[in-house]
Amino acid sequence: MSTVAEATRTVERPVSRGRWLKRTPVGRFVTKLPFWLLIAAIFIYAIFPFYWAIRSAFTPESELFRTPVDYFPKHPTLANFRGALSTSTFQHALINSTIVAGSVTLISLAIGSLPWGKPCFPHEPPFP
Repeated sequence: MSTVAEATRTVERPVSRGRWLKRTPVGRFVTKLPFWLLIAAIFIYAIFPFYWAIRSAFTPESELFRTPVDYFPKHPTLANFRGALSTSTFQHALINSTIVAGSVTLISLAIGSLPWGKPCFPHEPPFP
């Protein structure tokens, strides 16, 4: 004869490997490792062009096109910056860019401060 307690007794099943891995600290680390490796690879892929531009700016011209690539310049120099800033074409382009950026900012501020340049909401009068 069986009793109610025997009928409602749960059968213990062995814990699966996936669930067991998620319960231990080492298992949590192992399950998250591929995600963080992917994040690191994407980060390096996104940052490398900026690093290469900065590295090229500080590398002398004679060392720029060496066949075994030096990822860190042996003799960093500011000569490239001096050469770029001393040319009249760069100074002229810098002045033009400053004038264009300033005038666009002032025009945007002027248009944005006009009453009809502001968005109207349904329960507000168009002109305060």
